Amino acid sequence: MLMLGGRADMALELTTEDLTAINELREALTSAIVAGDALAYANLCTENVRLLHPGSEIICGRTELETHNAAMFEAVSVVSLVLTPVEIYGTGDLAYEVGSQELTIEPQVPGFGGSRKYTHILRRRSDGPWRFEVLVSNDN
Repeated sequence: MLMLGGRADMALELTTEDLTAINELREALTSAIVAGDALAYANLCTENVRLLHPGSEIICGRTELETHNAAMFEAVSVVSLVLTPVEIYGTGDLAYEVGSQELTIEPQVPGFGGSRKYTHILRRRSDGPWRFEVLVSNDN
């Protein structure tokens, strides 16, 4: 069941504009990953971003994220990525999105690819745009 903008037990907190911005941010992330563009990926994130991938230490900060992703994109090509949100909820300047993803990479790497799940925590910056604060994903 997809619950955009609120949970059954909580009042709606995200506006239609917030949901549109979050959906556009997710689409931009998918495009950056498929393009193998580490800088574009990093620019979608807060300065204090945290990336939690299986088999890897926690990646801390935008600069480390860009370096990590540049190396990852040199090692593998993302053939396709589809992110499907199951729930998006937010209040104030924080939001989270939980969903499933289908990922195809070449060459294949244990712990990546196929059916996966993800959680993204987003923060709305003081100047307006939403950015990723924490990105977590792993295989089912």
